[in-house]
Amino acid sequence: MGLYGEYGKLVTDPVAQGGWLPMPSASLALRQIMPICPDIAPASLPVPGEPTMQTSRANVATEHASRYLQQLCKHWAHKFPVEFDPSHGVIDLSMGRTVMDADATTLHIVVTTEEAGSIERLETVVADHIKRFAFREELVFDWNRPPAA
Repeated sequence: MGLYGEYGKLVTDPVAQGGWLPMPSASLALRQIMPICPDIAPASLPVPGEPTMQTSRANVATEHASRYLQQLCKHWAHKFPVEFDPSHGVIDLSMGRTVMDADATTLHIVVTTEEAGSIERLETVVADHIKRFAFREELVFDWNRPPAA
């Protein structure tokens, strides 16, 4: 087994080459080659030490989905980056992202965060705000998180 020098090249005589550096981790090497050969590995490789994305979804039954989507987006537009129309909204909160889609009977919500342990807080903040707008009806937020990989 040889030693790897600058840029991961095999160095047969490290002293003559001015020393050596260890080869980059396999995940880093794969992420660097992905633009060249995308079929080698999945695009989203976990990297040790980097946070992983946490996601939670809720489908809230209501005939006023579009109204609540727009109210929440307008409410946070002065403080966070927001994009929305009557059927789709995206809010980039400081603790994560909220994406909402409205149809005639349901408000579909997806929250994501990279902050460890923040997914429950983000679920609560989004649900509490929407519940305030929907004070005339009882909304049920049944959050579902995919199992951790």
